[in-house]
Amino acid sequence: MPAPVLTIPELWDEIIGFVSHRPSLESVALVCRTFVASAQQNLFRKITFRDGGIFTGSDGATKDRTAITGAVVAGYLAELLTSSPHLLVYIKELDVDSRHIGCFAILSGIQWTNLRTIFFRHVSRIPGLARPSMETLASIPSLRKLEIWDNGWGTDEERLERLQWIIMSCASGLEFLTLFGYWIDAAPPSDPNQTHSVRHDRPKLRELSLSFCAGVTGLLWQAFDFTDIPFIRCEASWSPEVELFMHEIGGSVKNIAVAPRDRELFHIPIKDYFPDLECITSTALPCAARASDNDEFPPDTSNPPAAPFISMLRLLPPDNMLTRIVIQTEVDHLEMESFQTYVPELEDVVITRLPALQAVEIQVYPWQYVYRDTGFDWPYEKIVNQARKVFPRIAEKNLLFVRLR
Repeated sequence: MPAPVLTIPELWDEIIGFVSHRPSLESVALVCRTFVASAQQNLFRKITFRDGGIFTGSDGATKDRTAITGAVVAGYLAELLTSSPHLLVYIKELDVDSRHIGCFAILSGIQWTNLRTIFFRHVSRIPGLARPSMETLASIPSLRKLEIWDNGWGTDEERLERLQWIIMSCASGLEFLTLFGYWIDAAPPSDPNQTHSVRHDRPKLRELSLSFCAGVTGLLWQAFDFTDIPFIRCEASWSPEVELFMHEIGGSVKNIAVAPRDRELFHIPIKDYFPDLECITSTALPCAARASDNDEFPPDTSNPPAAPFISMLRLLPPDNMLTRIVIQTEVDHLEMESFQTYVPELEDVVITRLPALQAVEIQVYPWQYVYRDTGFDWPYEKIVNQARKVFPRIAEKNLLFVRLR
């Protein structure tokens, strides 16, 4: 029997591209030379430095895993990229917990050619000595997306200072910015007309996401150009300061994502703030009463979560041009009574008050089922059928779409 012929390399690339299991990718790379490049693209797409903490080694001695995985692994990576420079083009994401202090100097010395995304975590722990390395990483020319997570350590002044190091030096081609955990009580006022310390080459953002943030808009005005920003995400961040900020930049916004925590946002005259709005995304629609992963931000149980979102849709004028609604939820919530209770009212608003609507997209998170140790037994077909059962009138109008996240 003749050996099978491997045809259409692009097809194999697509198939291998869906594989995320590292041992499987390593095995695929050993099958034949044709598969090596495709497997390496997945293996090296994202480099992560996040394991940390104190542990006991095989010799019984207490060791710091942060120091080991930070400096040592970064050194191994640098050596690998020196001996195999073709791998650099495959690395597109870098996820660094700032507790891995030893890795920053090494990572900033690598000549990144195709890095698109950087995640900085626990930024407030960064010592002053690491500032040059952080600024170098943030200014990589190919960088398009930056996520900065803060853990609230240190004074407000120190936290703002470290944030300023990064965003005032980030690449001019940056398009996507996420800030998480920057709740600054004593922050300078937000003023879109301020000129002090404003960058002359401010990146023109396409997407801004603020989660549990306050007191940072003044710094954002200095660092970025919001002239034509089309997408804004606001989660547990609504305040008078942010309201002014949104009013100033909302003229170009086409898509906003909101969360049940920001109840004030659901009662603003949405058309006045975002006159050209085309899509509204509701994050975690039925999840307001869920236990929070962070005790610093307890869950809001003061009001049913779906009601404010529906009220927001009702505030839209009759001639609104909203074309899409996105509801993000978890797969098992499609069976919950707390989710289904508000569906009739939501369907009524969708059908009677949104004349330009083309789609109601239900985005579900099946992976969260796995982390509850119950096993994920919801195939896509079952999810679609359940969604059609929960939203019968929307499905009848052929407006219902289901997507896994």
